[in-house]
Amino acid sequence: MKPIIILALALLPILGKAQSQSEKMDTIIFKLDLLTIEKDRIFASYIEPLKDQLSESDRVKLINIENSLTDSNLYDRLNKGLSTLFSSEEVNDLYNFVISPAFHKFSKPQTFEQAMTKGFADIYAELDSLENKIQDFSPERKDFIPIPVERSDGFYAVKNYTQSIDLQRVELVNDAAVNSRDIEHVEEDFDYAGNRVLNIRLKKDGAERFFNLTRLNNAKPIAIVVDKKIVALPVINEPIKSGKLTVVLNFSEEAIKEIVARLGNASAL
Repeated sequence: MKPIIILALALLPILGKAQSQSEKMDTIIFKLDLLTIEKDRIFASYIEPLKDQLSESDRVKLINIENSLTDSNLYDRLNKGLSTLFSSEEVNDLYNFVISPAFHKFSKPQTFEQAMTKGFADIYAELDSLENKIQDFSPERKDFIPIPVERSDGFYAVKNYTQSIDLQRVELVNDAAVNSRDIEHVEEDFDYAGNRVLNIRLKKDGAERFFNLTRLNNAKPIAIVVDKKIVALPVINEPIKSGKLTVVLNFSEEAIKEIVARLGNASAL
């Protein structure tokens, strides 16, 4: 038996020291970037917002908390907290996973995303095709021409909109959800791409009705009517609570100024 014992002792320096459960947990925390996640949560969500709101004495307490949260301290706290969740066997399972080649591939977002995308190649091709059709019939396309309509100035829901509709045949509901008297302020401006836009801010009651209009017509266009013409059909991406909207208008500077003047005069009544 002695030769076997001697051989085992000789192998110890080669095999190295086995990691403790705490060391394995530290490796898990590092590999999963849990330190950064928790640090961002504490500092961004709590410490930074509080700095300008506390009294002088409480600000000192906050600074002391901030200074105490070193990386070493955070590791210890995370280690302690996670140890109450995972058993020793589960820690071993997690540790073996995060040091495996499989996790190395899993933790590379670009590689992982590319692999997932390959399984959906046919779906993405179909979606791209449908998206191109939407762009072809977009109500905000460059060749949009004002559409005559027997409606007063205001914002309307569209009754018969489909992605492939002839824009000259859109049908509006009878009554405007928001009329020009609901406008508090309107002005011409330019967006980041240099397009002329209309910035509109609504009064309180108008903003509430506009929210309902956008909520009921999410992912659909609404019609903006000025001087018995539909001048824009902006597609609603999400319900708008703020009462503020920016609309791209592909008209001449003179035409946009006339729209601003008409809506501005109505809001002053």
